[in-house]
Amino acid sequence: MTKPRFNALLYCAVLFFIRIGGTEACVVPVFRYALERWVADEYPTIVYYEDTLSKKDSLKIAALARKCAKTASAEFSSPGHAETSANTILYTVDVNDTDAHPWFMKLHDRSLPRSYPWAKLIFPPSTRIREVLWEGPLYSLPFDQACQSLIRQEVGRRICDGQTAVWILLEGEDKKENARTRAFVTNELRELEKTITLRKIPEEQLPLWYKASNGPPLRVEFSMVSLSRTDPAESLFVKLLLHSQPGADTLTRPIVFPVFGRGRVLTALWGDLLTHDNFVRAGRFLTGPCSCVIKADNPGVDLLMKMAWDQNIRSIMRDEAPPGLTGIAPLIEQYLKKRQDDSTHSTKEHKPSREKKFDR
Repeated sequence: MTKPRFNALLYCAVLFFIRIGGTEACVVPVFRYALERWVADEYPTIVYYEDTLSKKDSLKIAALARKCAKTASAEFSSPGHAETSANTILYTVDVNDTDAHPWFMKLHDRSLPRSYPWAKLIFPPSTRIREVLWEGPLYSLPFDQACQSLIRQEVGRRICDGQTAVWILLEGEDKKENARTRAFVTNELRELEKTITLRKIPEEQLPLWYKASNGPPLRVEFSMVSLSRTDPAESLFVKLLLHSQPGADTLTRPIVFPVFGRGRVLTALWGDLLTHDNFVRAGRFLTGPCSCVIKADNPGVDLLMKMAWDQNIRSIMRDEAPPGLTGIAPLIEQYLKKRQDDSTHSTKEHKPSREKKFDR
């Protein structure tokens, strides 16, 4: 069994960065800072074609662009409003273009027969997750199902209502084990609500961007939702969850995923990892001060969700320009290097530890 994924964080290095760079650690709890300030990573949607696009294909891609938060293709430069679109970024790539970024070509095996235009939906390069979420002919792309579902809508609604985190229980094959896990998680969440107290933050310590009256009341509240693996409407979401943590995709038993912020999965717990101490560690991490304000230096993977976060929490966010190919280049290089490094270790198995660490 593969050990669950966590970003290796060097706390001292973060403190050094904060002091040198003049950035102050934030006193706002992690779960609220993440909700108001951490924009979800985009999932690349790549459309491959040969030489030219027909008028029909162009109209199809234009309709797809309107559903994406961003687009890096000049021809389709009028994406949907980021606030109401899914956290995806659209790329169109001519497979015969010798100037195309090599990253796109590495993701596309031209030796296989294809029916162009061909679409591929993958995890954000920053996650270093190599699993492809979906690929196939463009006209078969289940984009709406990939980006939204009833469970995700409910999770987003609860988070925007002010809940600290929503714990998704992905049910396993054994009904009795599902029931035991559900009872255990319910009890642990109630205990967290009783034992965790948010520190009262003096007004003068609050950052200027934080407007308590604009968002939901700051409180400690956890809840759980159950998700069936056999629900066809949630099949892509189930796949997304299972690949957010290495080794989870091989399991048939119940798995618990705490989700916070703008749909960010903190970790995955199952079997011997479902302990009281791990729930306490997760709860303390989520409700503690956000000492590291850089999202990439915190554990977790952003889910693919269509959710009007800003509109629902009524928070003022900074406008950010859509990145082009140059903006994603550093992540691409990092991703490719990770793929090369991982190729020599992909067959190794690690014994999972019962203790989870949520360092910042």
